[in-house]
Formats: sequence, structure tokens, C-alpha cells
Amino acid sequence: MGVFAYDPDCLRGRAVPGTWRHWVYMQDQKTVAIICPACQRALCLPTHTVSNTGAVSPSVVCTHPGCTFHAFITLKDYSPHG
Repeated sequence: MGVFAYDPDCLRGRAVPGTWRHWVYMQDQKTVAIICPACQRALCLPTHTVSNTGAVSPSVVCTHPGCTFHAFITLKDYSPHG
């Protein structure tokens, strides 16, 4: 299991692997975006749920070609109210 730190700038050209932030995309759907700790690319998690404690379900699988990251993760300092 990996613990991802909150970083409001993680999608603004300063990608730090293993960080996350709230993200709004398509049709104002709220989701979470992470920076993959293996390939250092951004992933949105629109089909995942995040508990009040930050536990993400189901496990996260990086979808970028060649990346093998697959883990259960927790979002440190997560608040469902964003």
C-alpha cells in the first residue's frame, strides 16, 4: 500500500511522484488525480471511490504504456469536501 501526499500543484508542471490533488473534469465530475510513483505521469481516478480516511478503492493500476504500477493507495490529508 502506498500513501500519497496532497500537492495542489501536482498537475501544474511540477509533478512529484506519489502526490495527489482534487480534479474536476468532463461535465463537472469531481475526481482525484495522482502522479504515478513509477512512471511519473498523471492519472485521473474517475471510477474509484475514496473513503473519508483517504483509502482508494479499488486498487490503482497505471494505464500508461509500459508502466506496471498496481497498488492499494491512501490519500494523506484527504477531505471529501475538497
